[in-house]
Amino acid sequence: MTELAPIRRGVRAHVALSTRDLHETLHHDPVLGRLTAPDITPRCYRTALQVLQRFYEVVERARQQAGIWPDLSLQMVCAQLQADVGPPQEVETQLVYETEEALLGGLYVAHGASFGRSSFRTNIAQALPDAPQAFISARLGKQTWQSLVALMESRGCDGPAAERIERGAAQSFAFVAAVSSRMRIGG
Repeated sequence: MTELAPIRRGVRAHVALSTRDLHETLHHDPVLGRLTAPDITPRCYRTALQVLQRFYEVVERARQQAGIWPDLSLQMVCAQLQADVGPPQEVETQLVYETEEALLGGLYVAHGASFGRSSFRTNIAQALPDAPQAFISARLGKQTWQSLVALMESRGCDGPAAERIERGAAQSFAFVAAVSSRMRIGG
């Protein structure tokens, strides 16, 4: 965790800065990093979507179980991924958010990943024009992002709460990396 003083610039900015290395690592992940490669294969694309699907499913399940923030639902994203790759596969990697703030960090990563889709949307359309693209063609609603950021700012207004949001985001990035690793090695 980083020092609490930078939180003055805003919780979302603080979480983004403190988890940047974890986030950047995923851009170089052997599966997820291929989403921007012009020679991506259909199999690699499918595996990448399955990694993301597992993450979105886990975060949405946690949100539903907590019974909170219906405006931040990931149900539509989960449906798009299921349309592209079928039912989610189980992976022996766990993600448990111990607090609502940690879950908020997970939702930040999930909804924020929508911005990353734009970095590979065109590539996939060109490299794999016949591949299913319900997930990558979808865009995050501006209102959803604004609601998420406002909630992060209000819930993370004290240092310990902001740390819990940061921890949830860090857990989420680590979970995605672990699922990708497991799926690469067939585990």
